[in-house]
Amino acid sequence: MTMTTDLPKLLYDKEEAAQILKLPKTSINWLLRKGILPRHKIAGKIRFTLDDLQVFVEASKVDERCNPVLRG
Repeated sequence: MTMTTDLPKLLYDKEEAAQILKLPKTSINWLLRKGILPRHKIAGKIRFTLDDLQVFVEASKVDERCNPVLRG
């Protein structure tokens, strides 16, 4: 069986997640401690899918229309 490099990457480590989200790794660790960032634990290692990171981004969405100070 031969592995091909054409396969999409399914899992990302903390450093890669930090790069994707444009956050410092310390922020990733904080989000994990608080249970805010979805993740998978595989063989004792924390890993993320792109879907995990997208769910986090969508959950962090702020609707500026709800802020009376910004409405004018």
